[in-house]
Amino acid sequence: MRKEWNIETVNITPSAPKPQEEKTPVTKGGRIIRFIRNHWLKTLLIVLCVYFSFFLFGMLVSDYYVDENGVRQPIVLSMDYLADREDYRELHGHYDAIEDLVVEITVVDIHLANEDITAIEAATQYTALLNEQVDIMIPKITAMELGDEQAVLQQSM
Repeated sequence: MRKEWNIETVNITPSAPKPQEEKTPVTKGGRIIRFIRNHWLKTLLIVLCVYFSFFLFGMLVSDYYVDENGVRQPIVLSMDYLADREDYRELHGHYDAIEDLVVEITVVDIHLANEDITAIEAATQYTALLNEQVDIMIPKITAMELGDEQAVLQQSM
């Protein structure tokens, strides 16, 4: 059996027209704005994820020191600090080369003291070591352009 229709329950009013989206220009910027407006939650989540990963990467890469209270503090980097650090690394590399040279000379000294080699052989080995390495090291060290703090180290090297 069919239910009877009641004229009082039937809605015959016309439905309100849906508001149309604002017409944005069909340019690349307009499409991006329209996409962001339509997908604002996804856009917000993407921006937060990118910011969180950038923040986490910064925390992992940062250098820290322990202050007088025992609290870890991040090292605040400036351009001067980075330049000094680069100068230090360059000096450290040359210092390691000088240290290796001193070790090789000490080995020759030990062989000479133990009478494993003669004085003439030792002189030949000294000359070979010094001609190969010192002739290269001296111009490299004197040609370095360092800050005032490292000038003393450069002169001593």
